[in-house]
Amino acid sequence: MHIIVVGCGRIGATLATSLSLEGHDVVVVAQDPDSFERLGSSFNGVTVRGLGYDEDVLREAGVEHADALAAVTSNDNDNIMVAEIAQRVFGVRRVVGRAYEPSSEKLYALLNVDSVCGSRLASAGIIEMLVSSRIHHVMSIDGVGLVRFRTSPVVDGLTVRAAQDRFGVSICAVTRAGSTFVPPSHGVLNAGDVITGTVMENDMTGMLELVEAR
Repeated sequence: MHIIVVGCGRIGATLATSLSLEGHDVVVVAQDPDSFERLGSSFNGVTVRGLGYDEDVLREAGVEHADALAAVTSNDNDNIMVAEIAQRVFGVRRVVGRAYEPSSEKLYALLNVDSVCGSRLASAGIIEMLVSSRIHHVMSIDGVGLVRFRTSPVVDGLTVRAAQDRFGVSICAVTRAGSTFVPPSHGVLNAGDVITGTVMENDMTGMLELVEAR
């Protein structure tokens, strides 16, 4: 995949390096050239200096044939502008924005753009959104991540309590056949259910086993 990362702070550099190591074609856009020093020696992508919401800069980064773009600067307004331009002007298929303030998530929702709020979950959540779209929404509050995803066949027939114990996710709600409900602990889950729940952001391994592969 050709993926553009706008912003090269801690999150942007981690994201770009991780995606590069996974074999993706990564271009990092940042206004401050010194920020590129955060990219590790294992990063084998391309860097472009400039403002991420400048259409000419995005074209230089290859936005016209990009598969995905992550807007992860330190400014919410800049990220929202980048996301809107990438989606509406250039038609990028997968766009994810970094939200520093929870209120910014409302703007992303209006744009129909996935967003991630919370620094420690940001890299993992954005990669999932960009590459596989498996996690539909990620938010972090005081070390706890709020997630929403479609379940894999491994959950079929398990009770809510068993799934929570096995995968480390507290299940808050289940969406099935267009209806959302709060399941009892003895309720049985089906493969393909959409779960809204919480997970400790320093341990997502179990949860990822539960998420439907795409």
